[in-house]
Amino acid sequence: MTKNHADLIALHAHSELMPHEELENLASKSSTWWDTQSQDLRLQATRAFALVAQQALHEPALQPLVHTLTKQVKPLCTASYKGISLSYYPTREHSSLRYMPRDLIEPLWRPYFAPPHRNTGDIAHNYVGVFVDPEEFHFRTFEYILPMDTHFEDTPCTWEPQPLTQPNPDLNLFYGTLHLDEDTTKRLLAIDQAELYLRPLNFASRGGKRLIFHTEKLAQSLTKAITECLPQKMLERFVHINPVFRLNRFSPSDTPFKSHYDSPYSDPVRKHISRYTLLLYLSEGSSEQAILRVQDHQFKRLEAMTCVIFDQALEHEGLPCHDNEKLFLRTELIFEADHVSHNPHLSKIFSRACALTSDSLFDQELAGEVHTLYDRAAAAHWHDLKPDKQKKIKETKEKTKKKRHRSKRT
Repeated sequence: MTKNHADLIALHAHSELMPHEELENLASKSSTWWDTQSQDLRLQATRAFALVAQQALHEPALQPLVHTLTKQVKPLCTASYKGISLSYYPTREHSSLRYMPRDLIEPLWRPYFAPPHRNTGDIAHNYVGVFVDPEEFHFRTFEYILPMDTHFEDTPCTWEPQPLTQPNPDLNLFYGTLHLDEDTTKRLLAIDQAELYLRPLNFASRGGKRLIFHTEKLAQSLTKAITECLPQKMLERFVHINPVFRLNRFSPSDTPFKSHYDSPYSDPVRKHISRYTLLLYLSEGSSEQAILRVQDHQFKRLEAMTCVIFDQALEHEGLPCHDNEKLFLRTELIFEADHVSHNPHLSKIFSRACALTSDSLFDQELAGEVHTLYDRAAAAHWHDLKPDKQKKIKETKEKTKKKRHRSKRT
């Protein structure tokens, strides 16, 4: 690849890309078509293919086309980031989509990578879609945290705190309205409109789409507001709100987020640990079933800017709204602890879940097992659970390894 090739692909990025029909014609030809086409056509095809592959995340009808092309298009890119190899279009190995800041791509390869397929708003122009190899994942790279601190630099981040209601004195659950200033709310909704969402790796048990981002300013302002919302006895040794936020979007047709426990954030060096989950609903909605269930308490309707805070030791589940998109933020309250210990048993369960997460991308039979392992590890943080047998999981994992080996050989 040369600088001229980079200029060429940049030119195609600003011109009309290859229509889906032409991509389908290429896909219908023999596997030798790639070797017989000009460099110009290869570059245009792969750039168009990258956008189609991103679009297929939202439009399942395009997935067969992506699957066919993935088998035929050969890898060209040698870019990498923190030891993870990157491709600007999917290949047989680079099958998992991620988004990352454009500036983190090596300059030579940067023009090749396409922005989000809908490319809406100023945020989207700063990010590109990258395709990575799931076999290179480890527990620090399953998720990518998008840096959004600059996005909130010139916003007030002003909240209107009000005391939250506790519906059951025996349940550490609180909810109420927590209004945010208009400018900052628009910035939050702009992140939603940028279409940087990904489907969770364990999507069989965690429906909808989500993106993870970091913003210190929003967290600091929310920390101050929360101290005015909760009873003082609940805030003993409270330190701050986690600046890492998850933005979740559920369509009415999405599968639920199955019943589960939340794993606590922990920092042994600072002796910090999370104890409460915070959900902030940015949209209103209702459902005949519970939109959110925490233990035996059900929320069947939620207004926009409803804040829900609950103990992470409580089992809970979330379902889509039947009449609207469900859009909400998730973060957590972090507290100071006397001691944050290492539990070898929990580490073993969590490590096994991480290992099977990659395998579950190749074999959906593992998805349920992955959910069980993650949830067992999370529940064991809060409850005294005995380890159970892993024979079935190990057998399924061995089957997955064999399938992946046969797939690579073909």
